[in-house]
Amino acid sequence: MNLECKINYYVNNVDGESVKTSKTVLVMDPANYTEAETLAMKHTSVIEKEEDVSSDTGEFWVFPIREMKINTYLPKSEKGGGEADGAWYLCTCEYMEEVKGKMKSRTHKVLCFASDSSLASEKAIESAKEIIGVGKECTCKAIKKTETNCEQVYDVVFNDDTASNCKRINGTYEYCMQWIEANRNDNTTYFGDYKGGTVSVVEVNTGNYVYTENI
Repeated sequence: MNLECKINYYVNNVDGESVKTSKTVLVMDPANYTEAETLAMKHTSVIEKEEDVSSDTGEFWVFPIREMKINTYLPKSEKGGGEADGAWYLCTCEYMEEVKGKMKSRTHKVLCFASDSSLASEKAIESAKEIIGVGKECTCKAIKKTETNCEQVYDVVFNDDTASNCKRINGTYEYCMQWIEANRNDNTTYFGDYKGGTVSVVEVNTGNYVYTENI
């Protein structure tokens, strides 16, 4: 479960008046709504540094909190690529899918870190196509800058008695499971190279294996 929390507060405008504003924070995998609110409130220290928060109120409150489905999470690039001063973007990709002989509009939400919205859109579309199919038309219908508490990153790892390889997905657990499901019967991937071995989902930061199945 991922929860989008809206932090509300007042800032001073150019005329010195207190004006209500807000900022959203995506909290990934909280235990419950209470924990999500607590984690979201940790971002208030950043807000106080970056904005002229009104001293008349000096209060932050979180409302509303709503569930937000994230299909793919793309973390900061390990290679850098000028992303040090980037931001988190929530991208809503749209594509068409045939259902019972009729074409239906579908969405695929991608949370990614990028240097700007244009690059975020490109990264979102590329990652979405890995799930929905490279040949399908896909566009970034909406994009917005956000904050997040993303810390847990997972990867897909293949093992047998003689070798090991990883996909370097660095995404959510859900995304890794989706990739396994989408590619399980594709012998042109590592599934073809590791017949008789295993495929696993591993938490990158700890090295813990959280899911394993035989190939």
